[in-house]
Amino acid sequence: MAQELREAQNNVVIEGILSENKLDYKKTTGGATPGKDYISGDLLVEVTPNNIVPVNFFSFKFKKDGNPNRIYAALENVIKTYKSIAKHGREGADKVKITGGRIEANEFYNASGQLISTFRVRSNFVNRVTGDFNPDATFQVETYLQGITEEVKDDTPTGRMLIKGVTPMYGGRISLLTFHVEDPKGMEYIKTNYQAGDTAKLAGDLNNEIIEINKTEEMEFGDDVVTTYNRIKRELIITQGTKPYESAKSLDPADIKKAMIQREVALKEQLETAQAKATNMGTGGFANDDVPF
Repeated sequence: MAQELREAQNNVVIEGILSENKLDYKKTTGGATPGKDYISGDLLVEVTPNNIVPVNFFSFKFKKDGNPNRIYAALENVIKTYKSIAKHGREGADKVKITGGRIEANEFYNASGQLISTFRVRSNFVNRVTGDFNPDATFQVETYLQGITEEVKDDTPTGRMLIKGVTPMYGGRISLLTFHVEDPKGMEYIKTNYQAGDTAKLAGDLNNEIIEINKTEEMEFGDDVVTTYNRIKRELIITQGTKPYESAKSLDPADIKKAMIQREVALKEQLETAQAKATNMGTGGFANDDVPF
């Protein structure tokens, strides 16, 4: 997996009220060692009432050397003692701070074989806030600039800019991420100083906005039927950026190209696995539910 690539700086800090605790105990069901205990799931953190950020956690109960895993113990404490808005109301919920987080691409195929590509935040470190409380969700990410374009929706410019970035992860994996730029000064700097092939550190805000949508179906008689549902707009909003890195610190385009090829191979394998599972389920079989990597 393109081992030449160094892991990029990738840091997320989130502070807010624990909205919902979706951590759970699980066991592996496939692979070479089925039955291994682990905890996984999401903590939903309310930064503002309209910005609730999910953070994914994962930890085996025991480390590879057989000793107890302190991260597992910490997550078990979260399951047992942390209070959320969903179960204890806003006044009873814990204020939390998540550190050591990272942004990564979340790519998977749906039942129709369509590639769904978004991003998620992962971390293993969460604590209660006992002092000053400053709700926020911020990131700092080094990325290889793959493309810089004007954002257009329904053939109309939105006034924002898009940066397509490639961020190397641990083990030579890469995450393709899309960043949004809204600040006019920031957009002007990027137009003047950034170009595809540069490497830079981008910083900004995580936005996980919940948008309520009302769909009206006209009826021939009686009142129209109104269906209400929520759509989540998940974006990385850039507010700061460094100047392009000098060549010695920049990510090598040749290494990025190798990693992109490896990504395509991995996605093809994932599609074939998804199709095989769908066929297996369709013939009365059962698909494995293994750990998420």
